[in-house]
Amino acid sequence: LFQDMSISFAVNVAGNGFSTVALWYSLNGGVTFTQAPGQIFNLPPSGLLVVSFSVPAAANNAPLLVLRLQFTGGQSSGQNVQDTIDNIQINGTIVPEPTTIAGGLLGVLGLCWHQRWRFLRSVRLRRPVSV
Repeated sequence: LFQDMSISFAVNVAGNGFSTVALWYSLNGGVTFTQAPGQIFNLPPSGLLVVSFSVPAAANNAPLLVLRLQFTGGQSSGQNVQDTIDNIQINGTIVPEPTTIAGGLLGVLGLCWHQRWRFLRSVRLRRPVSV
């Protein structure tokens, strides 16, 4: 499960191709999509750039999350190379499940208790043996 996600990609615009790109997301495995508010980018007529979008907070921890980049305004004169898209990355913060955290804490507590017991047994004062 992820939180605070972002999606980024590099694009080389060579005069022909798309004019805008928008981020859409689905919380139900791709059945319906919602456009991420404010996540539309106008591509320049030429140049190499990196485009980055923030995934909305509504998508945090969604087990059936699907992300879609929708390119629009495509055109071609047949003269130049089209847009080249590369290095698509989805980044976020991994959030462990609560049961994983609870299990880890119980394991650490058990180890500490066991070590305490062993430590106390090894330093216990013993009565001297009289002969």
